[in-house]
Amino acid sequence: MKAARGYPPFVRLSPAAAPERALPRPLPAQGLVVLRYSPAMHWRIAFLLGFVGFLACHGGDVGPDGGLVGGACRDGGDCAERCVRGGDFPDGTCTVDCRDDRDCPDGSWCIDVEGGVCLLGCAYDDDCRPPYECKDRNREGAGGREAVCIH
Repeated sequence: MKAARGYPPFVRLSPAAAPERALPRPLPAQGLVVLRYSPAMHWRIAFLLGFVGFLACHGGDVGPDGGLVGGACRDGGDCAERCVRGGDFPDGTCTVDCRDDRDCPDGSWCIDVEGGVCLLGCAYDDDCRPPYECKDRNREGAGGREAVCIH
């Protein structure tokens, strides 16, 4: 197979493909371009769209219901990495171990509790799930304090 002339390398023509069927063609009235893909390309596109959809639902799983950071948990099976319970964490909270903020996903901070864990950042109590509140806590691996959801 060779790359279709003037098109990105992922648009390929087989030697037997008729150019009028393989290349984009404008639709007469709308001026739109239609790309025709091989069945293998359809599967790749479907997989890519499914993967993007999965990431949208789970990949950035940070928030009051997040499975990575912030959500309630009974044990580690409820979380992507770790569940901390008791004391400052009634009903448990999903978290990630950290040495500093670089180890935490966006929207969370590395806090000096439990040996360093990422906790959900907040500005108001309403940003946290009940009974958690937005409180300033010491950061792990960096100076200063940051507002996070904690009991």
